[in-house]
Amino acid sequence: MKKKAIISGLSLLVLVAGCYVYNALYGNPVSRALAEQKLSAYLQEAHAGETLNMKGSSYNFKFAEYLFRMSDERNDEYIFSVKGGLHPAVTNDGIKEARQEKTRARISKEASDEIKAELEKKLKNVIDVQVSLSGSYDVNTDWKKRKQTEPIAVTVTLNSGRDGQRQVYDQAKIERLPL
Repeated sequence: MKKKAIISGLSLLVLVAGCYVYNALYGNPVSRALAEQKLSAYLQEAHAGETLNMKGSSYNFKFAEYLFRMSDERNDEYIFSVKGGLHPAVTNDGIKEARQEKTRARISKEASDEIKAELEKKLKNVIDVQVSLSGSYDVNTDWKKRKQTEPIAVTVTLNSGRDGQRQVYDQAKIERLPL
């Protein structure tokens, strides 16, 4: 009788530990269903009128979140993350991220063109100017009307030709540009 109780207790312990490990690595059906419901409600609110289809989902055990692959009518894929067990929340919106990236690229291009034009007035050896922006911007943001809140990385490529270090340094040392 005592032996049976010990075996039953150990079996129950192994079962509970196995369920815990499985839940930690692969999630569980209840939290997956809650995450899908939360994502569906979020999509109806944030992206109303857009046709989105779920291509698949997975559980990311590293961050304890569900990842959902969605596609639009052009078959562009977006990743959405939903985190939380009983009260899930959408933590990453792939559509907003993609739009932010396009906006940052457009504004960076506008800034690069403007800075290059200003530098070419002062220097004869400007090859390229690249501007890299960080942060989030409204889709309608214009480079000239944008307020400086995030750091800007500017890379200027100069053609040194046959000039020495001192000549290139003297050419690159110009006054601050009015931007």
